[in-house]
Amino acid sequence: MMGRWRIVEMPNYDADYPDMMEPAYILFEETGGEFAFGCVTGSIYGSSDSGAVEFTWDGNDEMDEASGDGWAALQDNGSLEGQIRFHRGDEIDLIIDQRMSVVVAFGVMPGLPHRRRASAGGG
Repeated sequence: MMGRWRIVEMPNYDADYPDMMEPAYILFEETGGEFAFGCVTGSIYGSSDSGAVEFTWDGNDEMDEASGDGWAALQDNGSLEGQIRFHRGDEIDLIIDQRMSVVVAFGVMPGLPHRRRASAGGG
């Protein structure tokens, strides 16, 4: 489960909400990670086994401090399903798919259209 994953759906929200500020993602590292969707960003604290993770988080929601907990579990089809919960607030369901590859660092994200760059030789 470790790596950067694309949040592709938040079933209880408008379809364009997750990518409001940047492409929505969640990053799982050995002892934590981070996420961003809509106007929410956060740092994750926790660790995972091979198929599931539970975590606490703190960050911002529209510039206000926010915190809570969450979880994600690997599905048979290779995607993740999970939830991010706000302390005394919303519970946000997540459909997480398409582990984001190294090409993201070069500006190409799986599932999004991109233009091919012309070579210096014009070809």
